[in-house]
Amino acid sequence: MLSDQGIRSVIGSGELVVKSERDLSVRASSICLHLSKDIVVFERTEAEVDVLRGDSYPQGKRRTIGVDGYIIAPGEFLLAATVENIGLSRRLVGGLSNISGLARLGLNTLLSTHVSPGFGEGCARPITLEVYNSSKNHIRIYSGMRVCHLMISLLEATATLGYDAQFPGKYLSNSPDVSEFFKNSGVS
Repeated sequence: MLSDQGIRSVIGSGELVVKSERDLSVRASSICLHLSKDIVVFERTEAEVDVLRGDSYPQGKRRTIGVDGYIIAPGEFLLAATVENIGLSRRLVGGLSNISGLARLGLNTLLSTHVSPGFGEGCARPITLEVYNSSKNHIRIYSGMRVCHLMISLLEATATLGYDAQFPGKYLSNSPDVSEFFKNSGVS
């Protein structure tokens, strides 16, 4: 795992791209990422979701977090994007971590923590976060707030095929996209 010096070094070499209108917030072993205004909200339903059938997946509605924020109800789940656009070379892998102050409020800002080598390699883009309120309280979130840490590790060898090359066209928008798991579930 890279320290702040290592992070700055791979940014300087171009192996890690972080594009943002904000000042880069490099910590001792991570970069703080911030919440964009773009979210996808899901309606509650009692219908079953079959992971093999994309037509059973909940429909997400794109929303924008306004100046007054967005209130996440207890048990609510949504997708959000980072302000920062990230690009990793095939020598780097990212890991996401909650910000402890948000976790202590019951806000889990990531359910999937792996950022594959080669993510955003051709064109840096936001990371999609799965945000879940596990508390019993309503929580108001704001665009621009710190939302998670991105930790960077150096692979022992360069990955043969990066994420963007392996999955061309997958999740390439600059706002959060709903699941496409049904397209490659691993089930015969």
